[in-house]
Amino acid sequence: MPHEAIGRELDECLASGEFVAYHKWGDDPSIFLVGVVQDLTPTKATFQSVDSRGTLEAKTDAVPLRLIHTLDRGTPYLHRLRTLYEIGPAEPVETHEARKAAEIRRLLEEAARKENVVRIWTSAEESSDVLVLAIDDETVAVTTVFDAKRIEGHSVIRLKRIVRARYGASEGDDTRVYREGERAR
Repeated sequence: MPHEAIGRELDECLASGEFVAYHKWGDDPSIFLVGVVQDLTPTKATFQSVDSRGTLEAKTDAVPLRLIHTLDRGTPYLHRLRTLYEIGPAEPVETHEARKAAEIRRLLEEAARKENVVRIWTSAEESSDVLVLAIDDETVAVTTVFDAKRIEGHSVIRLKRIVRARYGASEGDDTRVYREGERAR
């Protein structure tokens, strides 16, 4: 049977309790669900759903194995969700967004002071999650945070290139995961 390998992987997930992403619609890899395997039969898997903030939902999803065309394990995104689940729910975070130069500067200065992850846009389509290292009259030095844990080098960006900056619930989750990773080091 073609779904035996997926069944074996799901059996390991059932034993470990790990978060798993499963794709059951079409060929678009960006469309998937995340869950924890709760039950597994030779023909079907039942998942407890996990939301995008790492919270276990009350609903379950029973999926015939023949419909699961891709199964992801151990990805940075799944690690992020698991970390959010393990550190528990966050306090509500007020979203702060800036589009004017003076507001962007204030938001970046506050993010630097609080060591918060902030999302910046250098165009309407291009954004990065960053930690602000330093800011002066013309530039901001940042380090990019990937998957809220792994840090990649640093960049110096002219402030006038930043068209938008935001700190809110998603970036707050990234900050929490980053800080948890720092504590583990």
